[in-house]
Amino acid sequence: MPQAWQIRDHQRQRLIEELTHIITDKYDTDRNLSLGNLIIVILEYLKIRCQHIKEENLLAKYALHGEYSLIYAIRFFLTEIVPKIDLFIRTPVEERVILAELAEKILKMLAAPLYSDLRNTEINNPQLVFKAASATTEVPLHGDIDDFGG
Repeated sequence: MPQAWQIRDHQRQRLIEELTHIITDKYDTDRNLSLGNLIIVILEYLKIRCQHIKEENLLAKYALHGEYSLIYAIRFFLTEIVPKIDLFIRTPVEERVILAELAEKILKMLAAPLYSDLRNTEINNPQLVFKAASATTEVPLHGDIDDFGG
């Protein structure tokens, strides 16, 4: 028989997967949603929650900047994501964990094309990245392996 923490953890992971699916579906069908702006919104909301600041109106705070895509991300987050989290959570710390895990997933989504670009550069221009003919070229060790100098 599963323990209570296992059940709740499974439920929390299912919620995070559902929220991630909502975000990716919206992103795939609506180019007004910027994942970069969404991560800014989630981290700002998480900061507010972690610092126990009285509810702050994110729309009012960022409307002054007038950046449409950021306002769009705020509206999407507050109308599509936050209500689902609010229905689920039982404690404030649970909310913060969900927000942090959601932010982590979105950051990984943002990083995926960067890793792909790096892999392509490593394959197509190993001399630039490795200063060698290929990634598997054996090279003498000069100095400390932890030396990250160019």
